[in-house]
Amino acid sequence: MEYTLYERLVNGQTFFYFHYIDENGKRVRRSTGCSKRSDAKAFLARLEILEEQKRRNSERTLFLDYAEKFFDPKGPIVKRWNKHGKNPKNRTLANHHAYLKNYLIPWFGSSFLDSITAKALDLNLLDARTIGRNEKPSRPLSGSAKNSIKDTLMIILREAHFDGLIPSVPTFVTYARNSKRQNTLTEQELQRLFPFAPEEFGKVWETDSDEGDPIPGRCFATLSAIAVSCGLRSGESLALSMDQIVPGKGLIIDRALDEKGKTDHVKKGSAADPRIRVVPMSVYTMSILTRWIELRGDHPGLLFTYRGHSISSGYLLKRFRAAMKKAGIDLSGRRITFHGLRYTYNTRMKNAIPREMLRDIIGHKTDSMTDHYDRPVLEERLDEYRDKVLPAVNGFWKLG
Repeated sequence: MEYTLYERLVNGQTFFYFHYIDENGKRVRRSTGCSKRSDAKAFLARLEILEEQKRRNSERTLFLDYAEKFFDPKGPIVKRWNKHGKNPKNRTLANHHAYLKNYLIPWFGSSFLDSITAKALDLNLLDARTIGRNEKPSRPLSGSAKNSIKDTLMIILREAHFDGLIPSVPTFVTYARNSKRQNTLTEQELQRLFPFAPEEFGKVWETDSDEGDPIPGRCFATLSAIAVSCGLRSGESLALSMDQIVPGKGLIIDRALDEKGKTDHVKKGSAADPRIRVVPMSVYTMSILTRWIELRGDHPGLLFTYRGHSISSGYLLKRFRAAMKKAGIDLSGRRITFHGLRYTYNTRMKNAIPREMLRDIIGHKTDSMTDHYDRPVLEERLDEYRDKVLPAVNGFWKLG
């Protein structure tokens, strides 16, 4: 905007005024309030800077305007992800939305996207506390929660960079996790949970609600024995079906049950990168599975159901805790959930199997599998792994 400076005599004193043409073509006159030309020029220089900043700000985007509905399952961002084969779970979207609503919008809602820095996030996270629910007092956020908030912000800023709204994405600090590690089960405890004698197998997994029916006990014992000796997550164990079994060799892990009991990709898997992997099975574990198939029949569908329905992870954990109590396993000062079975496998195998191969088997890093979706190639990979790790996986169970 161009300003024209001129003098006016007001009550016998000279003042400097200016005029400009507004967006409607109308001439607008204003006073600088200055009686010296040098001061009036300095006033106009500052005004031009403010106008330029205002113009630039009109081209910038506020964080709130861009991110408010970012994780809406029916929103445009998620729809675009879906078209690219990225299908985040509703629970994941809900978690991101909670971090956005409870932390990021209060901190950065009125900030421009391109003004958000790693330092600004760090200063907010340093003293951040949990959002109190049910009148519970808040407490400092864990390192894991801080990382989750950081990841939510990074997703938003990556999209903003993709849309050309910011020149680059800041490099954020990763916080040390202070969550408790799972404890593992000893050989003796495994033998109590999974006795080798077929007539004893499954008894500690029976409960009063089974009303004398041994099948549920055998069901949960078999499911858990496979999980602990193959390093499976609970959702992967619950989703096991007949078509995933390679007889005499092992399993192809390509699915999991979500919290609603529906089949989904394995953890961090998507249509574009399903994270398929193969898991060699020990001779003894295969015999446990074979006994169960003989009991249930080899019909298709889920290997493990309870009263005709899929098993929830919450109910599986309940049965697991009941079995540990019935087996007399001391949990004093220990943290063992069903996921602890996966820790047990990882701990026992890490010194017996090459680290890179172990990561592929348990699914910590499965990039090597993403280009191999057809069954024959997967079975070749299973043969390759099994030839190399069979003594180690057989050694998981100390028979005799």
